[in-house]
Amino acid sequence: MNKRRYRPWFWAALPAVSAGLAGGCGPMPGDQSAQQEAAVASGLGDVCGSALDPDHDRDHKFHKRCAHYRQKHPARHNRAGNAQVTVRTMIDAQSMAEMDATTGTFDDGSTPPGSFDKVDVAVAMPNQRRPHQWSFNAHTSTGFFSAMLGKLGRGQTVTVDANVKGIDKGMDHVSVQDQVSYRPDLAVSHINAPNNASMGMPTSIAATVIERMGDMGAMADCLLSADGAVVDHANGIWVDAGGAVTCHFSYTFATAGSHALHVEVGNVRPGDYDLSNNAADATVSVTPDFVYSGTAYDATYNGMDTDQVTDPTGALLYNETDTWAGSLQSASVSGSWGTPVAFPLASVVASASSGGTTWSLLNVADLAAGATSPTQGTCASVSDPAGFNWVTVCATGSGGTGMTNVSVSEFAGDVTYHSDGACMETSAAYDCQNSYTWNSDSSSQFAERHPLSGNLTVNLGLTDAAGNVLQAVPVIGLSAYSSSFDVPLTCDPQTDQTVYCHVHQYLETGVEGGVSP
Repeated sequence: MNKRRYRPWFWAALPAVSAGLAGGCGPMPGDQSAQQEAAVASGLGDVCGSALDPDHDRDHKFHKRCAHYRQKHPARHNRAGNAQVTVRTMIDAQSMAEMDATTGTFDDGSTPPGSFDKVDVAVAMPNQRRPHQWSFNAHTSTGFFSAMLGKLGRGQTVTVDANVKGIDKGMDHVSVQDQVSYRPDLAVSHINAPNNASMGMPTSIAATVIERMGDMGAMADCLLSADGAVVDHANGIWVDAGGAVTCHFSYTFATAGSHALHVEVGNVRPGDYDLSNNAADATVSVTPDFVYSGTAYDATYNGMDTDQVTDPTGALLYNETDTWAGSLQSASVSGSWGTPVAFPLASVVASASSGGTTWSLLNVADLAAGATSPTQGTCASVSDPAGFNWVTVCATGSGGTGMTNVSVSEFAGDVTYHSDGACMETSAAYDCQNSYTWNSDSSSQFAERHPLSGNLTVNLGLTDAAGNVLQAVPVIGLSAYSSSFDVPLTCDPQTDQTVYCHVHQYLETGVEGGVSP
């Protein structure tokens, strides 16, 4: 994403205020040096573990969710003495602005220290007139303060002067300068679920979640529902501004037939720009004799925002255009065989080919059982030591009677959040449920991408401890698709005779497809 060019301007209405509890997850937000950010993260101790550099420390381990994998635009902060104040100013789809200030971190539910005594807010005007100002006698019971500032515009400069007590002796005065940003807009872009699944065996389901405004990241809870009831979840996920992540679920269907799937990102913190795109739906057909199934998609996306303010003569007072772009790719294949495998597995190997190119999806050797569950059987679930892709193998029964289910997934986005259900299949359950795994190493900003065209052929093979071999070669036909989210050009005259105009565009194009027996 390109560097933002902020110039002060103004669009204001009557304010409202509130005070309460809010906090944050991850390194302390701010615009200070990377060294300071790392020091704050390491201070979280047992909650987050040691500080990590997300540009270099990408590995196959589980990383605590409270250490954000990336934060392109951290909230602005400043300090006086031991009192630090972090500020964010956000607008929604109606351009209504909320300014939050905290002495702690945003959105983690902890109680920020101290309290606010007085908060002054000044917003610069585009026509060079005196800034519009508010003065709030906050008198909060905790170190969190929030005020509704009416209608503001993105990029507008906001100066917050806060008096904080209860941290040092006496009163600390902290001044922070912020710029108005869009609220985050989380959307469920894709659901990778098999067209067919085996009754009584765990089914791997992946959902791609993206942030579509490009200004601010968000925390949320990722929920999977089957036939109207929530059956699995991954709480406390983080999606960076303009970023993409995967929610990895697992669910065992107890009955045959068609089942409705619904994936939703809820409890979005600090509040979602557009709630209409927070969910997506899919269906899966459950049968006793499923053989294999596969889904895949490959896409690029880009977004653009343009904001302008003109004076009564039409002269341009403010102009900003920002763009961002990225790529998404995900593929999942699963298969079931009417015989149980013996652990440890000698090998699980999968390769993929499309458009004349062949690459390795997975190559795992000596895979020991990680967990045993009455509903899922005996399972093993790990990432590929070289390629960051994921495999889950579950078996039920013994003595040649039973079933084995194998699922191999190439997840989209930067990181994957594994649900409670998916974490039951791995021996690292304690770390798994509160963590994420990387989808690529530090050589690439995004997960490794192999452009797809025509068909995607996956060659999947498994050899167990007794030398038994299971193999499937699904061929996934691909067709073109596109998805867009546009806010058309809107111009709104203001009381000072200035005119604010805004347009937002998001476009995703690529290929997608699925296959079933």
